[in-house]
Amino acid sequence: MAYIQLVTIHAKPGSASKIVDHLKKIRVESLNDEPGTKIYETAQDPNDENLIVIWEEYDSEAARDEHRKGKAYGCTSLIQGS
Repeated sequence: MAYIQLVTIHAKPGSASKIVDHLKKIRVESLNDEPGTKIYETAQDPNDENLIVIWEEYDSEAARDEHRKGKAYGCTSLIQGS
């Protein structure tokens, strides 16, 4: 059964472009190097560049857990509340 995760990120002011650049790299790596990753898409709110949404789909929760061990969490200092 597929495991779907929807993530909403609120970037610190002035950090959105860095986060989006990081997520673009993560998307390529995840889809190429993580067999259980099926979809990894990002979008920015057209009215608020600091609001970023990530749609992730994995083969299973275990595949998502493997994804979490990777580089995806390297930009957490740029996110509000972290």
